[in-house]
Amino acid sequence: MLEGSIIYFNKEKGLERAIIKARNDQAKETRCIAYNHAISNQGLLYIRFAHSELAGSLNPDVIACTGPRMRQWLMEWGHVRPDRIDLLGSSRYCEPLSLANDTQERNKRLRVLFISGTGHEPDGLVDFVEEDPSLLSGCQLMVRLYPYFWIHEQTLALERIRAVGQSAIVNQQSLKEQIEACHVVIMASSSAGVEAMLYGRPVIYADLHDLVDLDPFAYKGDLSAMDRCFSSQDLKKALQKVRGMNEDEYATFVRKQIQMAQEIFSEPQPEQVVRILTSQKRLKELQNG
Repeated sequence: MLEGSIIYFNKEKGLERAIIKARNDQAKETRCIAYNHAISNQGLLYIRFAHSELAGSLNPDVIACTGPRMRQWLMEWGHVRPDRIDLLGSSRYCEPLSLANDTQERNKRLRVLFISGTGHEPDGLVDFVEEDPSLLSGCQLMVRLYPYFWIHEQTLALERIRAVGQSAIVNQQSLKEQIEACHVVIMASSSAGVEAMLYGRPVIYADLHDLVDLDPFAYKGDLSAMDRCFSSQDLKKALQKVRGMNEDEYATFVRKQIQMAQEIFSEPQPEQVVRILTSQKRLKELQNG
């Protein structure tokens, strides 16, 4: 809380409803700001229907977002009024690392980082490998498991992939270190894939969802900068494409993805943060001071 304002991550859980209800029940004027801190997907249907009286939703005063594409998504897919959206940028914004642009090394052994975002995604990747055992031939597979949930399910998936003869390296390095060590990233739902794009590694989207489509890029503008794969054949072609790029092609591909990612996780805007967190009364005091 900061001078009459509360900011929280926008997931519309029970705690968030309790915060808004407590605000509504008190005499003081307090602004509630819901921050869409991570890349959102179609699984978050409450955003789309929160404005409906039938939903019985307790709406915040402001929905803050991380970048222009997220603002566009909130308006066009989420049906949120533009005057209720503020763009704050993201603390996950980062500068590119040195390019992993050694064509001979990529041709010799392509280092592939798979970033898991849910418990079923590693199984989805294994399904692709079982469909085409040569999918990751000539690749060194590194796996970043989702660290907070689904540990057992992800561990079983690793056993499956090793059972079909595919080695997989799992380590405890930081996300930045893992991204720096690879040539290309495969992701399905994790917003860490956007960070990989910002860091300057080619990112391939693989459709590995089960019941709910958690594609984090759907309805977020032009997606021509990235390969989107819906089968093992698609993914194999995408990996071969990265492997076969010369240095100029690799650099151009990375540059286009960085531009795309900067519209999702844009540079933080501290002045905007202060503006929306500060009550109108306090804001006038600051301006007059």
